Amino acid sequence: MLHFHHHEEHSHKFKNVIPFLVLSDSVHNFIDGVAICAAYMADAKLGLLVAIATFAHEIPQEIGDFGVLLRAGLSKIKILLVNFFSACATFLGVFLTFYLYSKTQTFIGPLLGLATGMFIYIASADILPELVRAEKRDIRWHTAGFFTLGILLIFFLTKFVPD
Repeated sequence: MLHFHHHEEHSHKFKNVIPFLVLSDSVHNFIDGVAICAAYMADAKLGLLVAIATFAHEIPQEIGDFGVLLRAGLSKIKILLVNFFSACATFLGVFLTFYLYSKTQTFIGPLLGLATGMFIYIASADILPELVRAEKRDIRWHTAGFFTLGILLIFFLTKFVPD
């Protein structure tokens, strides 16, 4: 016999994830704002590159969040509102960093180092192990290809974006 409420049972399990997902995404977005502003304060070209890189990594993350929140039972409108307010944390990070920069410029270097370290950590802890663990050869090539594409994009942007 078929059970038609199977989806509802799974969405109930996912409801516990919603506050943690929203909080972690908001903190993530806040840190993105800090990194973008700190990079821009150091150099406008660097700020543009960090903003582009941040935007590129946000697209798949937000798609994943959308899927989890949809599976948890939220409506598409609620998901868009939650993502909008979570994204506002980026601006909070930018404004706070800009405000602190107006008081003292000495913390920009450490913030850039921290942001760089976080991106290196993400690459080494998430992306590279995925290449090793991928059971299908196609997944390895896709992961390696997008990783290389990201590196090439940043390289070319640093060479061809005017100062």
